[in-house]
Amino acid sequence: MPARRGGAAIEFAIVLPLFTTFVYAILEYGWFFWRQSLIIIALNQALRAGSFEAPDTETEESSECGACQTVAAAAAVASLERIGLAVDPDEVTPAIEAIDSTCALVFQTSLPHTSLIGLVPVPSAYDIRLVAYAQNLIGC
Repeated sequence: MPARRGGAAIEFAIVLPLFTTFVYAILEYGWFFWRQSLIIIALNQALRAGSFEAPDTETEESSECGACQTVAAAAAVASLERIGLAVDPDEVTPAIEAIDSTCALVFQTSLPHTSLIGLVPVPSAYDIRLVAYAQNLIGC
């Protein structure tokens, strides 16, 4: 009968790298999607805050709303800072667009992603586009 010593060690040496890579991939992608979810929630709240702001009728047309954009950008910066992501207000200032003949505030941004472990390739940025229809804008 041939000797079978060391078979378990060889199996362990083959399975361990695959198992740890799989666990690291779960952790890394879990981190990525969790952070993406937090960013989307923060930006949605900011868009909501900006969409209810009324334009200054003395200085702006009914389709423009600097106050809407300012409130949304400030809310976005504050919300993102609460989750540990420091951004420049210019990166998260929403645009006003006509979508289906309705005015909307639109965040279209790419925010950097910092890897948790770094052993598994994940996207390097969160590419996000969010839309909130503005209640107080007319004629886009």
